[in-house]
Amino acid sequence: MSILIAGNGLVAKILSIKLKQSGISSQILEGDPKHYQNIRTITLNPASIDFLKSLDLGISKAEVQDIHVYDAEGSGRISFSSDDISEDYLAKVVFYDELNNALARHDFNFFSKNDFEQNKKSTDLVIYCDSNQQNMLGVKEAQSYEQIGHTFLVSSNDLNDNSAKQYFYKNEIFAIMPTNKNYLFTVVWSIPKAHASSDKESVKRNLSNISKKFNLKLELESEIVSFPLSHHHTKDYVKPGQCVLADAAHSIHPLAGQGLNLGIADASVLLEELVRARNANLSFGDISALKRYEIRRRTINKSMLSGINLLNGLFKADNLYLRFFRNRGLSLVDNIPQLKKFFIKNAIGEIRF
Repeated sequence: MSILIAGNGLVAKILSIKLKQSGISSQILEGDPKHYQNIRTITLNPASIDFLKSLDLGISKAEVQDIHVYDAEGSGRISFSSDDISEDYLAKVVFYDELNNALARHDFNFFSKNDFEQNKKSTDLVIYCDSNQQNMLGVKEAQSYEQIGHTFLVSSNDLNDNSAKQYFYKNEIFAIMPTNKNYLFTVVWSIPKAHASSDKESVKRNLSNISKKFNLKLELESEIVSFPLSHHHTKDYVKPGQCVLADAAHSIHPLAGQGLNLGIADASVLLEELVRARNANLSFGDISALKRYEIRRRTINKSMLSGINLLNGLFKADNLYLRFFRNRGLSLVDNIPQLKKFFIKNAIGEIRF
């Protein structure tokens, strides 16, 4: 039995390594790895950290123990702490390039794009992982959030190295998180397309204005990586001999930092089902095994996407009554420990089928 992984991003590499550790061989699409000049970061929840533990990556991580969310156009706020669920941390932040380079040090069996069509005919299962392959199982076109995401690094002497902050302000979402380097923080800033500019001097001016608004002392320390924001979710994850996961199956707004975590959770569940299929002497492409993966992951991914889209739409709305509802809602949740625990457990990946 054989498996082809059509993708060479983070989830594709992670899945290939984990398959090998489980005694299942796979081939992965060769390609040039993406690099982000050590600017882009990845937020990993505890479930993802646990899944990656056996890979022995040897990269340093910044722990996030507290997350503070503010409606900057009102008084609403909510805080989440690892103490709320008796854990050591809520998330860990790593640099994309460091994680990618650590994964690349593992041995992979590669196949080329030119050989893909031929190899596909003789394999038991093709797993599509990347967003440019999202239409393989009939995925609808991505829907734009009409926003541009900026990510860059800033320095600050007055921020907590273990806390993350997120501000919703005038149709913008400004998030700042620690990195593994002292006094260096990562920013993810979502801005409406009509107001977005990737010009460094323009971003510096806007950063100065928003720093004053939020009473933060921030200095820009890197170039700016910009990207359009959109979302999609496929109706079908599987058909005989084929399945999609991660970016090929879904994409989501970065406001909750869940994109890669959802992809890793997909890989974890698919791995379990492929091991189950092997132990039952079933083909890896057997539809019954693949359907179990789809059932376990599609509902959770759809719920997360719907929740994030609802939250994004709620904070984008320029409506007096909705602003009142937002502020009361944040304050209400902040004072209900059981509800906060539910949100935290969902975000850190504890809720899974």
